[in-house]
Amino acid sequence: MKFAFNKFRFLFFTALIVVITCISCVKDPLTTEIKIAENIGKITTVQMQMYSLLDQLRNGFDEDILPYGVKKQLIDSNFNEHSKTYLIDFGKGLLCGDYITRKGFLAYKQVVDPLKKVDSIICDLNYSDFGILTENGTLNILGNYCIVKLSPVTDNVFSKLTISNDPSLLVSSDQSVGVKRLLADPTKISPQDGFQFNGGLDFVLIRESYSINHTFDVSTLKCEKLVNAANFPIVGKLICKKWDNSNHSETKVVTIDFDPLSDAKQDKVAKATSGNSEWFFEIQ
Repeated sequence: MKFAFNKFRFLFFTALIVVITCISCVKDPLTTEIKIAENIGKITTVQMQMYSLLDQLRNGFDEDILPYGVKKQLIDSNFNEHSKTYLIDFGKGLLCGDYITRKGFLAYKQVVDPLKKVDSIICDLNYSDFGILTENGTLNILGNYCIVKLSPVTDNVFSKLTISNDPSLLVSSDQSVGVKRLLADPTKISPQDGFQFNGGLDFVLIRESYSINHTFDVSTLKCEKLVNAANFPIVGKLICKKWDNSNHSETKVVTIDFDPLSDAKQDKVAKATSGNSEWFFEIQ
């Protein structure tokens, strides 16, 4: 009887070890997709946050977004070109009026020529330590950003940004998109306005390592900063199409919904769908 019990116990623990070993060897099939979706959502949010900051600055709403203690300096002014270049230094981190903590510095050039109907902002972040402080550390931002006014309520945005808070993971985006202002007061433009990113092309490259890269074409479907919203969450969708190395055939489609509960709440909750799988995640 004792022998039978010991044999049963031996077989039971052997089976248990095998099961645990097998489970530990199974790779979560959503790990890569989750990482991809979160980073595409993150860089889209950064693109909109850059617009929010530069849009405020060009319209003279400095007191509404720049925090007390920020250093703003006029470093170049050219009357003939109707341009002014400013340097803004956020130091080691300052909480801005849109509840985003920014660090480092940025230089931006505003070009205004009413006679030639020119009104644009050009920002170069390639020579700065500009970034955003988040719960998970510093999100570093490099690249270029340009806003061209088409009318009092519409803009074109062209940008090439790279974000990273992990040296082994870089997310680059090449974006061209139209922006429509959502007026809080239909009679005037104000810092409380929202805006809507719509259409355009967003090419996103996610580099996990030198040998592992993911390339997507991203369509923007009415991603919005809500009127009177101090920060993103945003609503709207992204359709992300991944291409294979030959760049000829579609291999994967990931949809990211920034308002999965259809309630337009500022809850930072997004949902990604890939094939028959879907999962929720938070946008920082």
